[in-house]
Amino acid sequence: MSDRIHCCVPHCRRTRKNVMGYAEWICPIHWREIPQHRRQEHSRLKSEFRRGRIATENFRSLENTLWENLKAAAVEAAVGIR
Repeated sequence: MSDRIHCCVPHCRRTRKNVMGYAEWICPIHWREIPQHRRQEHSRLKSEFRRGRIATENFRSLENTLWENLKAAAVEAAVGIR
């Protein structure tokens, strides 16, 4: 396993050290292109989980769905669809 992880947006050459063992990552340039309300939704979900207001099994399914939406928004913005 490589110690570097690539941005999940196609043709983006940015990488980062994969300390946490993530499978995917969105670089800061593409993260800023995601609409703010979606980024805030992601932040709120993580905050609610940390505070113990969301059960682990519910969090995993919600996080996976939200991550796929964030990734799709980043790719769309990168190729100019949005």
